Order: sequence, then structure tokens, then C-alpha cells
Amino acid sequence: MPKGIYIRTKESHMKKKEYREFISKQNTKHGDARHNKQAKLYLIWASMKARCYNTFTERYKFYGGKGIRVCKEWENDYRIFKKWALDSGYENGLTIHRVDKDKNYNSNNCIIITKKEHNQFNMPPHKLKISDTQIKKILDLFTEGITRKHIANVFTISIHTVYQILNGRGCPRYKRIYKEKYEKS
Repeated sequence: MPKGIYIRTKESHMKKKEYREFISKQNTKHGDARHNKQAKLYLIWASMKARCYNTFTERYKFYGGKGIRVCKEWENDYRIFKKWALDSGYENGLTIHRVDKDKNYNSNNCIIITKKEHNQFNMPPHKLKISDTQIKKILDLFTEGITRKHIANVFTISIHTVYQILNGRGCPRYKRIYKEKYEKS
């Protein structure tokens, strides 16, 4: 008889290590918590939840501490989040981003973007090199039916910055120009 502890299961005799792996696979619902190709997406999901609910995480004060939550369907079922992410174009190297920083994580407020775009979203508005004339042009282009993504590409700014300009949010300049254009009457 070979060395090792054997455990009898319905399937066969297994060594203790094999048995642990067998049980782990039986208890895993999605398989992404391990080192599979989608493991990064699982980490994104787990980190998103930790930021919103775990008071001991460093970033909690910026998320859960400000009332940001994960929608119930994503919070309770990784598979639903994974389906949304893959349907939205997720692949390794991309990340999730909340379009409106004051709203929760959900399918209506989140997009899949590159890390470079994500860093641009988080850049303070006063550091962006965009003139008042360009801001007015962005507002005009959007009213003509040009998409946010196309506007962002034309002006080499993030989609989030375009969103802030179009909604009169973000830095005081965006708000001032937005009010001048839309709240004159």
C-alpha cells in the first residue's frame, strides 16, 4: 500500500490532498476564484464588494463610507456579474468603472474600460488641458447627435470627462459653462 492517507468516497479511494481538491471543486460554483483565465474578473468583483462593505479595507471610506453599494444581483451572485462583464466586452487587462461617481455599482452605471482610461477618469479636472471653447464645442457636438465616445476620441479626453461636461458636473468651469449654455432662459 502506498504512503499517504486514503479517504473512502463513493467514487474511489483518494489521498488526502486529492480529496481536498475534489471537495474544493464540488463547493466552487464558478471556478474563477482559482488561477483560471477569468480569475482577474473574480478579483475585480471581490474588490468591488470589499470597497463597499468591508470597513477594514483602505478604500472603504471612499466607497462604502460614502454610501456606495453594489446592486443586490451582483452582490449576491458572481455569475450574474460575470455574465454582464463578458457581455459588456470584458477581457483580461480591462477593468470596471462607475460612470457617475455618486451612484452605486450596477449595470446602468458601470462600463468596461482600459486601465489607461480609468486613470484619466480619476485625473483631477483642473489638470486636464481643455479650453472653455472646447467645452462649448463638446456641448454643441452632443446636441448634434455625436456620441460621447467619438467626442472623447476627437478631444483626446476620457468618456467620463465628456459625461461630466454634458451633465454640468465635475470642475467649476464645466458647471459654469453648462449653466451659461442651458440655463440662460
